[in-house]
Amino acid sequence: MNPKEAVSGWIDSVITRPRTEFGGLPVCPFARSDGTRIVIGRSIGKLRKILDAWDDSHCVVVFAHLMRPTLRKAFRIADSLNRRYESKDLVVLTDHPDKPLEFHGFRPSNGKYVLFLIQRLSRVNEATVMLSRSSRYYDSWSEENKDAVVRSRFGANSPI
Repeated sequence: MNPKEAVSGWIDSVITRPRTEFGGLPVCPFARSDGTRIVIGRSIGKLRKILDAWDDSHCVVVFAHLMRPTLRKAFRIADSLNRRYESKDLVVLTDHPDKPLEFHGFRPSNGKYVLFLIQRLSRVNEATVMLSRSSRYYDSWSEENKDAVVRSRFGANSPI
């Protein structure tokens, strides 16, 4: 299976399946609904080109980095890109095999590739608020996961 097929399979079999850990919703309730583009690459330059040319034709772009940067480097890359593209309302989230999130024994991380997930920050934040108000999505999350995934974006105004 090639990397694009593997990432697509992970999205279909893990990310879009309802889970009790997420109040009966999928890990990402909005995955595939507005379109996900999967890009395979070996350079951060290719990732920057995607960000520079962002046109909202896809809700999410999943960039699988084949050179597998270390955990520290991957998070530094994401932090740098987030500072650079914040004014364009874009956010880069990271899924790294060396730091999988865990929810009561369930690990939704892909486990193989270093992924950079690019989305509109405003859409991610709107979805977070909607999920916090209308479902039990965050009820079983650990405080550590809430801090890492949600509160880091909202600060004192976090909806959870």
